[in-house]
Amino acid sequence: EATQPLLDLGTRSVGKDATLSNRLPIWAVLLPHAMQRPWLGFGFDAFWAPAIFPEVEFGKALNFVPSTAHNGYLETVLSIGLIGLAVLLAVLGRMAFNVAHGLRGSLDRPIDRVALAVLVMMMGLNLTESGFLARNDRLAVTLLWLAIAVARKEAPAFDPPPEPEPEREPEVPEPAPPARIRTT
Repeated sequence: EATQPLLDLGTRSVGKDATLSNRLPIWAVLLPHAMQRPWLGFGFDAFWAPAIFPEVEFGKALNFVPSTAHNGYLETVLSIGLIGLAVLLAVLGRMAFNVAHGLRGSLDRPIDRVALAVLVMMMGLNLTESGFLARNDRLAVTLLWLAIAVARKEAPAFDPPPEPEPEREPEVPEPAPPARIRTT
């Protein structure tokens, strides 16, 4: 509470408010719903269906009705639960590991640099937007493509072992002809 004036000043100085453009109240209303079905969620995009979505509750609490959770992690929990979020984080973690492993070896590979940039951007963007499971989201498709590309590059290629060279008998130098002695 003592930091609230400082937070307000900081967010107002960049033209925003301390609620992250009303995202904090959205998350506060959504979290109890996410905990109704924490393990498997409501189903892919099912929470926002008219039969499930608590539109009246949102109208009373927020005076508006959002169309997404405005947080990719919370949206994932609503859709496919904590198990789905764990799988998503495992995939992202593995991709981060693969990229870090690739960068440690060489900075010459553009695929690693691009994958790292998209991964960091996607993870940061999903703090305030819903994009991990968005249909037809170009960034999500790009992230998936890069995850596959980086993983394939890290997988060892199957190269048959080289065939051994045939053994050669050691070459024995020919003896030099006997030296001739000259007599005069």
